[in-house]
Amino acid sequence: MSDAIAPGPPSDPSGSSRLFCALDLPDSTVELVASWQRRQGAGEGLRPVGADALHLTVAFLGDVPNARIPELAELVDRVEARPVGGRLLPSPVPMPRRRPRLFALEVESSAAERLAAEVRRALEGIGLELPDRRPFWPHLTVFRLKGRRPGKGRGSGPGRAPAQRLEPLPEADGHAFGCVRFALYRSELGPSGSTYSRLAARELPQPGGRQKR
Repeated sequence: MSDAIAPGPPSDPSGSSRLFCALDLPDSTVELVASWQRRQGAGEGLRPVGADALHLTVAFLGDVPNARIPELAELVDRVEARPVGGRLLPSPVPMPRRRPRLFALEVESSAAERLAAEVRRALEGIGLELPDRRPFWPHLTVFRLKGRRPGKGRGSGPGRAPAQRLEPLPEADGHAFGCVRFALYRSELGPSGSTYSRLAARELPQPGGRQKR
């Protein structure tokens, strides 16, 4: 199973889509994380998130009427094109911590935090209330747990073994990057994992005037 980005079919205006906004990473950061994932190995019950789906989620919108997608695309286009830098932290974090469903690498980014607050205000300004009201947590989801679901009876939880098999990403300590774009995505669930369609995007300049890679 894998997550992937693919072009989506034209939206049915009468239907709805599962949407989120995210920051896309430079190729050098994606390859750094993907190489670390390969060194870990999939392991029992672990599924690595595909390189094409490594992104920094800014706001999860949930199911939104397709008729509102053009409005959201305009919102993306109005975002100021400014540098949004970040720094990867090396230790994978299980979430939730007691019975994890995924593992993430945390990101230090005050610029992403400011952008997330701006986007939340803009979405509320057009009458969209986010389903997740928790504070913004900058992170990259790098592994998901497959098979058994937590909380469904004795022995059903994934336990602690996968967390102990994940080694830190030493190269991430001090690895700084600049996000290359801010985008609106549609997520479609399927038997092979999630497929993401980029519906609108705003290209971002790099910190210090560096070129995107």
